[in-house]
Amino acid sequence: MRLRSITTGTIATVLVVGLLGTPAAATRIETPIPAPEIGEEFAEVSFAVVGDMDVVVGETVEATDLEKVGVEDGVAEAVLEEPETVPELLLPEEAALPSDQPVLQSQQQFVASTVAAPRVMVAAANAPVLYSWLDRDSRTVTLRSNINTKIVNTHNVNYRVARATTKYPQYKWFVSGSKYNYSTPVNEVRCSGILWWRTCKVVRTVTVMAGVDFRTNTSDGRPFGVTTTYCQGYAGACPDFVKNALNI
Repeated sequence: MRLRSITTGTIATVLVVGLLGTPAAATRIETPIPAPEIGEEFAEVSFAVVGDMDVVVGETVEATDLEKVGVEDGVAEAVLEEPETVPELLLPEEAALPSDQPVLQSQQQFVASTVAAPRVMVAAANAPVLYSWLDRDSRTVTLRSNINTKIVNTHNVNYRVARATTKYPQYKWFVSGSKYNYSTPVNEVRCSGILWWRTCKVVRTVTVMAGVDFRTNTSDGRPFGVTTTYCQGYAGACPDFVKNALNI
C-alpha cells in the first residue's frame, strides 16, 4: 500500500536553443535534483501498532491503515507526516502496574489472607485480580497478580498487551473446557525522509499469543483469567516495541 506518490527527485528540464532561438535546434537536457538533506528533526523514527493492518513487511503504511487498528485520525496523520511528534505519542516503558495499584500491596494482601490459613485453603486460594476487561466477544477477562508478574518479568509484556490481544485478536479459537487462545500481529513501522521523499514501512511483525481460562471455580468466584501472554517464536522476552505499541 502507498502512503503517497514517492519520487527520488524532481526532474528539471532545460531547453538549449541556438542564437536565433530556433525551436528545431532545441536540445533537451534532464538534470536530476537530489532529495534534500534530512535534518535532525526528521531523523528516522520507529513505532509499533497492534492489530491486523493487512500490510506486510516492506509495504508502505497509510494513515487509513493505522486508523483501521484504532489509531485516531489526527494521531495517524501526525505520526506519518510529522516524525518529531512520535516520541510524545509513544507510550513510555512503564512499570508492571500503575502507581494506584502497586504490586507490593496486592501481594501483601494475598499473603496476609493465606499465611494463617490451613494448608488446604492456601492451595485453593487464587492470586488477586489486578485488571479486568471484556474480550472481543464481551466475555470478562481478568489478569491476576501472579500471571502479571510472569508476563512482565519473563515475556517483557504488560497488561496492555494482554488486553489488546484479547480485545482485538486476529484469531480466537477454542482449546478445551473453558480455555481459549488469541493471537494478533504487532507491526513495527519505520518512517524516514521528508515531504515527497517521506515513507513509512512495516519493517517487522511479531505475533502475540494470549491464553485465557474462563473457569469461575476460583476462590473469589471471578474468572481465572489470563494464563500467559508471549511473542510467538521468542523463547523469552518480546521486543520492546510490542509493549510500547501506539494503540494500546
